[in-house]
Amino acid sequence: MTFEYDNSADVLYLTLEDRPPEQCRFVENKHGDVLRIDKNTGEIIGVTIISFLLRIKKGLEISVPEIGPIPFKKQAARIMKGEHSRAQK
Repeated sequence: MTFEYDNSADVLYLTLEDRPPEQCRFVENKHGDVLRIDKNTGEIIGVTIISFLLRIKKGLEISVPEIGPIPFKKQAARIMKGEHSRAQK
């Protein structure tokens, strides 16, 4: 899993598996986050978390039930420390 954080937009992009954009469809879940789904397999290969640090700082739970538990607090701590915007888990 890799993640990339866009500080200016406060958006976290999690990638479980790389695919070209033309192989993906994008679906918003009930939490307002965007799932990247492989068109051929139906597999969730990534998720875009909107207002990531704002939600963390407010103590709001970030839940993406479609992909199971992800250590969001670990990513948030790394981002707040100013570590690289792209990192591997």
